[in-house]
Amino acid sequence: KIHTYFKKLDKDQHLAAGKDLIERELAKLNLHLKDVAKAVEKFNMKTSDDLIAAVGAGDVRVMSLVHFLQQLLCPEPELKTQDVITKTRIKRQTKQGNNNTIEVEGVGHLMSQLANCCQPIPGEPILGYITQGRGVSVHKSDCDQLAHLLKMNPEREIDVNWSSDISVGFAAELHLKCHDRTGILKDITTILGNDKVPVLGINSNSDTTQNTCEIDLKIEIKDVNRLAQLISKLRKIRSVTDVYKTS
Repeated sequence: KIHTYFKKLDKDQHLAAGKDLIERELAKLNLHLKDVAKAVEKFNMKTSDDLIAAVGAGDVRVMSLVHFLQQLLCPEPELKTQDVITKTRIKRQTKQGNNNTIEVEGVGHLMSQLANCCQPIPGEPILGYITQGRGVSVHKSDCDQLAHLLKMNPEREIDVNWSSDISVGFAAELHLKCHDRTGILKDITTILGNDKVPVLGINSNSDTTQNTCEIDLKIEIKDVNRLAQLISKLRKIRSVTDVYKTS
């Protein structure tokens, strides 16, 4: 009964945090919390509350939900049909955090997982949040969802550090803004290939009225320094106006 009580308490707190995060982002699009019901099946949840709580717990990224609802309910007619480029899957599994990746203060290696909401990579400042039954959830120290969780449960904060001997890659998502031109995707993938950066997925949208395009990349990267070097190279490509990490 005690376990059930704390489990319900956790869900109630995650639900409150999720509502706050989602409502704030949906308000910018003139959408409402009730619209979340349209995304339940997409995110493999049973109810709207389950999905909202998952956002509050950091299991579902709030911007992933908002982007889905925006595409569903606020389509932009001036954009061409999304050009989805075949995803290239690497053979090895990209690590999302494991017992050898994170060191928990005063404990050493403990069951941990990288939070989906901010997807930290080695070199970025991190903090841990002690979950109910899932070990330590590791967030970027400036993560909005972590701030909400710690506001309700400050006692669950725990210091964590990156291990010094990390040898695996981590998933990172980049967003590129460009002036559309022939060959720009080839230039981007050439840099990725030359730097031996595995590509997990690539997505592009073109706006013919403005002659611009936006490209989303999901890549595997070792640490924040290598990511910064890659971003610097991508920004030097002709017609690329901005590049930034989205998570």
